[in-house]
Amino acid sequence: MRTTFIYIIFTLISSCSTDETKLEKALRLAGNNRHELEKVLHHYSQKPADSLQLHAARFIIENMPGHYTLAGKEIEQFKEKIHADTSVSYFAKKLLEISISNIESIQKNAQKTEDVENIKSEFLIRHIDRSIERFITCPWLRDIPIDIFMEYVLPYRFEHEQPELWIDSLRITPDAWKEINASGIAKYAAWNNIEKLDLTRSEPLFHKDQIIQWLQQDIYDMCQHSALKDLFKSRASALPATIDFIPNFANRNGFHYWNRIISPEIKKISMRGTLERKAAKIYRKTYSLQNEIIPLKGEYIPEFFQKSFYKDVSDGLGSPLLVA
Repeated sequence: MRTTFIYIIFTLISSCSTDETKLEKALRLAGNNRHELEKVLHHYSQKPADSLQLHAARFIIENMPGHYTLAGKEIEQFKEKIHADTSVSYFAKKLLEISISNIESIQKNAQKTEDVENIKSEFLIRHIDRSIERFITCPWLRDIPIDIFMEYVLPYRFEHEQPELWIDSLRITPDAWKEINASGIAKYAAWNNIEKLDLTRSEPLFHKDQIIQWLQQDIYDMCQHSALKDLFKSRASALPATIDFIPNFANRNGFHYWNRIISPEIKKISMRGTLERKAAKIYRKTYSLQNEIIPLKGEYIPEFFQKSFYKDVSDGLGSPLLVA
């Protein structure tokens, strides 16, 4: 019944000319890789039963322009070090790759490889199939609106790391599933026990001193990277999540980033900091392209506001106070 309803809704949505234009733009930007993306759309357009997968494919592809992988000599050197340690889990290795791609000094010496020009059909199909499988089987996603699933569960990347099928390697352990099901309220157990959701191949982590030696800093003492760590675990656990951030406090210098679980069951956010800090604006990282700001002739637009994947959520969250 749910699948039939979703199919009807998606059929209506797919008739929107704005969406068609957005999708066609992405396919045009794909250049020689267009046939790979069209393979994905064709794969899911053969049967009405695949309507949910087709909608997911459209969402991913039409919002793909602007997402990219960073590559370069420095990043490759770090990756060699990361994967040379066979005692460390896949989770820790992939997390450090994600974090390295978000370090400004490393970004400056790297080259961009656009997803839309390089992502292959086999990768997207596998990722979409596994994501939809989670959508159907995870009780806490049962009543989640489809737009929340698309934006906060479906995306295949976190920052500018090399795309790979982490979704095949990381899943909730059988023991954690038993605990969720034994609670008697499986639909809500994941939201209420986020910290207890153990993942396969998620331990141990790199030794702290080893990371400091490589990067000359402890990145996980920084809120940006701590938030990435929490986001990676949340989404690998099929929890709708993203990163919210305050780029500048209203009453003092500084900024703050945190992992944000997106759920109708979580009405308020709580954050901890030092002293009293008030937010002027709160932004959210998205996978989907936000409205593009087109400057008037000769108008200067600060770099921050040229970002394609930041959404202003200040009105929705209010201006929280961070307390010690």
